[in-house]
Amino acid sequence: MNLISDENFEKWKEQRNIEGDVLFSTKNSYIGLCFRSRPGAFYLTDKELVHWSYSPRDCAMAAFEKEVKITIPIDNISIIRIEKLPFLWRMISLGAKWVVKVETSNLTKEIILYEKPDLFSGAINKLGLQCV
Repeated sequence: MNLISDENFEKWKEQRNIEGDVLFSTKNSYIGLCFRSRPGAFYLTDKELVHWSYSPRDCAMAAFEKEVKITIPIDNISIIRIEKLPFLWRMISLGAKWVVKVETSNLTKEIILYEKPDLFSGAINKLGLQCV
């Protein structure tokens, strides 16, 4: 699944001043393992993990959604899990295969990934955290 073209994604990043020192990024992700998931970009810096959802101007899959940026500071993360999506969720999400579960002391966020879980895991390891 390709939520946004490479060219439009580059423009989208420039408009939002997403910094160049990103350790991991993907333009194809959803936040939330539910029927009201939001499509957007998912990236990791040395300070934070971010899911920035697209607006309808950016991506057709974001119809009726507003742009929302969810940031989790690296220091607040207790555990990160990368799991295979259950079959039903793979069908609903049109080809996604993994879910990243990020736990802090008071919340759990789920990010659906279409690609590169090994690169994400490697970037997390470089920060001294581990994916289980």
